[in-house]
Amino acid sequence: MFIPDYTSAILRRLEDAGYEAYIVGGCLRDMMLGLTPKDYDIATNARPSEVLALFAGYKTITAGIKHGTVGVVTGGTVTEITTFRSDGEYADHRHPVSVEYSDRIEDDLSRRDFTVNAMAYSPKRGIVDPFGGAEDLKNGILRTVGDPAARFSEDALRILRGVRFASVYGLEPEPATARAMLECACLLSAVAVERISAELFGTLAGPYAEKYLHRFKGVLAVVLPELAEMASRQDPVRGDMLKRALYAASVVGDPVWLRLAALLEHVDGRGRKESAELAGEILRRLRVDRHTRENATKIVGEPEPDDLSRAGIRRLMAKLMPTLAVGRLKLCRASAEAAGEPEKADRYARALEIADDILLSGDCVSLSMLEISGDDLISLGVPPGKKLGKLLMQLFEEVLEGKTENTRHALAARASDLIAKDNIS
Repeated sequence: MFIPDYTSAILRRLEDAGYEAYIVGGCLRDMMLGLTPKDYDIATNARPSEVLALFAGYKTITAGIKHGTVGVVTGGTVTEITTFRSDGEYADHRHPVSVEYSDRIEDDLSRRDFTVNAMAYSPKRGIVDPFGGAEDLKNGILRTVGDPAARFSEDALRILRGVRFASVYGLEPEPATARAMLECACLLSAVAVERISAELFGTLAGPYAEKYLHRFKGVLAVVLPELAEMASRQDPVRGDMLKRALYAASVVGDPVWLRLAALLEHVDGRGRKESAELAGEILRRLRVDRHTRENATKIVGEPEPDDLSRAGIRRLMAKLMPTLAVGRLKLCRASAEAAGEPEKADRYARALEIADDILLSGDCVSLSMLEISGDDLISLGVPPGKKLGKLLMQLFEEVLEGKTENTRHALAARASDLIAKDNIS
């Protein structure tokens, strides 16, 4: 078990003071899978006041202290240290009414969602695994700690977390867990929309997203009924539209707005404009931030580009901005792959190579990149006003088409020619 120095130092400090201390949860799961954790969480029998006293010389964060968590900053990294806890009754299918501190790590592990997250490790004491999480992880099984229906009834968000763990790690929910995920899905209506969105985004990025989001479309139906409706739209050759959308979303790549665009590209069976409008409604309902929502809906509403020449791709970049234009090409490639059209997917793959070269070469794809300005044209005798604007746009179009080089000399010469012939369109 490789534990970073800053985490090891915190563990030692707690142990040297006579407390038990373990790394717990997702970080241990990832380590056992050979992955590098994003962060390391520590559980201890020290109470929050004792943790604060022990780390008095450090910067600490106490925002979560009412839940027993103290953040300690070491090496520029925040490590959350949480006192062993046991939960009381749950009142709203999300939060326990009361949380009591405990002196036993087993009590703390028993309150967790899945066995693969209910393990702890101490360099001094080794692994504590009372529910067989290591064996489940080895066998690729996702199993709740205790009765699955009870676990999901306590906290309905665990259902979506289960779908995410399956999607990201390929863990197969065992039959009772899978059955309870579907039977308890209605409880998700009690969960904050923001938490639902975060789990959905994480799930879409998983390599097994298509498999498990489609399998648990009954869970999706509670959160996004429009997606469940997509599954009913059958193509005689390629199956249901939801399966295609999920495949496209899983292969299209990041950022998240691009995955959402792939998921929602055909959410309305009537057409692209209607799908863009419905996608916007869905993303507003999910309280997605404005940047993500606008990018996703713009890509959904944009027709597939016909001209994949260098000039055509430059025009697409000028129309959408380079980031969105590349995203549109990626979505076209992913959609073609999902539809079983390899030749079309290859065309868009080649278009993406051209797009990369355009960006690396610094081709002019926006008016601000034009190597001549309005002031330059005024000095050539063009009066300020509409004619000046038209001339700038005409020069820009010719640069996009590759008809005129984007150099000040070439543009000035071309502008002078157009002025002399009064051929400004």
